[in-house]
Amino acid sequence: MNHMKWFACIALGFGVWSATPANAALVLYTNKAQFLADTGATSATGPLASLQGPGSDGFFTSPVTIGSITFDSSNPLYVGGGSGTYVWSTVLPGADIAISGVENLTMVSGASVYAMGFDFVEHSTPRTVLVPVLTDTCNSMPCVDSPFTLTVSLGGTPLGVLSFNAPDDVLAFIGVWSDQPFDRLIAVDASSNVDNEYFGGVYTGSLAMATGVPEPGELALVGTGLIVLAAFRLRDNRI
Repeated sequence: MNHMKWFACIALGFGVWSATPANAALVLYTNKAQFLADTGATSATGPLASLQGPGSDGFFTSPVTIGSITFDSSNPLYVGGGSGTYVWSTVLPGADIAISGVENLTMVSGASVYAMGFDFVEHSTPRTVLVPVLTDTCNSMPCVDSPFTLTVSLGGTPLGVLSFNAPDDVLAFIGVWSDQPFDRLIAVDASSNVDNEYFGGVYTGSLAMATGVPEPGELALVGTGLIVLAAFRLRDNRI
């Protein structure tokens, strides 16, 4: 085999190798009913109840597990309120998960899943007094519109990053369906502001999203190898 044929085979091999997806195919849902119907997901946490954390103000300085989901944050995390009874938002059913500081919440499933979603609310009414914290406010003055990044990971390996910006003052839902297994979602407030958004219960599903059509970039890489090989075969036949 001459050098040109070697190059053609290398090009073809590179195209096939590169066709293996490095990232998961992901679908972002904002319709809870559709998410549950498509993925077969069910509640992983059950209804949230207020919990009294070990911190001096009732917060959790380490991860807290509810059902099959472990919640963690680099900032103090509350479930229901510092007193264990306060509800910050009447929009979310049950207790609320709140974070003191910029929202960054990691939700880890006890087993790998293909779908995960959560209830969420962002309030647009500013707090008008310092004490007490007012229900159904952003607990800040003023409130800031907060887009979020959502990283899908298996262990410490990111499989993809999505983004969402929920409508204000309504019960929102954010869900992800994947063709690859994952075990955690990491939601981070991209605005880096400290006004509050609140998280609710989590839902997970074990049904993989069906895929099978290569992405355009993958087809292009495979096609490049085939075109190179065909070109050199034609060249050899003419010599």
